[in-house]
Amino acid sequence: MRWTFSPHGPATLKAALLTGRLTVEEMVDRYKIRHTVIRQLLIAYLDRRKPELDYSTLDSLSRHLASHFWSTIEDLAPDQPDQLVSHPHTAGEPHTTIGYKAVYPAETIEAHRAFIARRRSARPSEEYRIPTEEEWDAFLAHFEKRKVSIGTCARAFGPPCIHEHACVRCSLLRPDPAQRARLAEIRDNLIARIAEAETEGWLGEVEGLQVSLAGAEEKLRQLDRGHGQHR
Repeated sequence: MRWTFSPHGPATLKAALLTGRLTVEEMVDRYKIRHTVIRQLLIAYLDRRKPELDYSTLDSLSRHLASHFWSTIEDLAPDQPDQLVSHPHTAGEPHTTIGYKAVYPAETIEAHRAFIARRRSARPSEEYRIPTEEEWDAFLAHFEKRKVSIGTCARAFGPPCIHEHACVRCSLLRPDPAQRARLAEIRDNLIARIAEAETEGWLGEVEGLQVSLAGAEEKLRQLDRGHGQHR
């Protein structure tokens, strides 16, 4: 099937995908930052990051910097006076003096606390109740069961194991350097089983064994790179 755009629409598919996207300036200006120097700093930073980010990530970054961070600070201290700073080589020259809003650690801390308070107020109150004994026991048991023969499972509390405990396949397994020999033995065993399955014509097993082999080899590479479980 061939798709064509209407005469009044975009000329290419790329142009259609870009339609409606905001510029960096428009992303920042959504949040009505009052301080012009900070606005320019944010725009310059986002412009520098733009080539290495996709549009969605860039949009999210602009929201966190301009809205969650700076707009919150301006809301907490709207009347704080600007201070002046001069370039050290041209101090005293009026045209080289710029204004900036002084931000102190206390303001940053208060902004973060206000952000957390807003997030908490939007969540269901039942999430902040005291857990029952059964829930607490289940939570502790989860961490007790994280230790497996070739490392530690980093799966979060709550969700089930998506690999049905085939740990060698799982990206959440943090291999234990002390178990490298066991991992190598598992890899060699998988290679032998794949050869046997191919010889016997058990093609239904080959694909699954190859997935496990790839997982075992990746765990060994993690240990070689020093990305395994810290002891």
